[in-house]
Amino acid sequence: MSKYIEKSLFSASIYYYDSKYEAELAQGVLDILERYGFFPPDKLCAGKYTRDKYMDYKPSMRQVFTSAYGEKDILSVELAKKYDPDAADFWKLLWAFTFHKFKRLPVVPKYEPWNVLTLFMTYGLLAQEHSYAAFMSCIKALIGLINPFYAELDDTSNSIALMRAAHEPCFKPEYVQQLYWGNYFGERHCLRYGFDKLMQMPAYNVQQIGNGVFFTLTDCASDFSSGKCRRMRRKIKRYLGGWLFRRFHANY
Repeated sequence: MSKYIEKSLFSASIYYYDSKYEAELAQGVLDILERYGFFPPDKLCAGKYTRDKYMDYKPSMRQVFTSAYGEKDILSVELAKKYDPDAADFWKLLWAFTFHKFKRLPVVPKYEPWNVLTLFMTYGLLAQEHSYAAFMSCIKALIGLINPFYAELDDTSNSIALMRAAHEPCFKPEYVQQLYWGNYFGERHCLRYGFDKLMQMPAYNVQQIGNGVFFTLTDCASDFSSGKCRRMRRKIKRYLGGWLFRRFHANY
């Protein structure tokens, strides 16, 4: 697992609430992944269905993906292409579910738990025009289907650095902690910042998807650590009102 942690990848994470885990949503996700070339995978891991390990994908395992989403004892589903982050065309999907799904215990949590769907790609793939377009289109389509409260797109290492710069120890859904290269503000954040104001922000690729607003800080993901991206981050924070962020770091 350390190879996946240490390897620099670009990722998109979609955060959403769901306590029903219906197969229709999983089927919709599968259809979108397939439409943009992220299904079928080379490897599949789906809890007890694959004995908690990656197995070579076979067409007969297609139903496993949708069934695992509704199965109470399965807390994640993973897909991988090449299964080697050193490969130029490696990608991986990790769909993690809230632990409250486990046995559906009749316990009322002190907070509303969330699920996260993350798609990772190597820069070898991201550098290919058709793969980059497929990745962005896939993420936007998934956002439209899932209707999340938040999504972020950035280099995996850079995401961690940005959280540290904002003095945020962990993800919190109550407020926007940081601005990444790519961002999606769902309905909750749109109410906080103002939908019209978000749609008029001086960012790139600003568009409405579902009940929220998607935007990027530059026109290309490879600019995630550029001075242009950092300047736009500061500009958007000032535009939205730095006080709306719990902490506002002058340089990030």
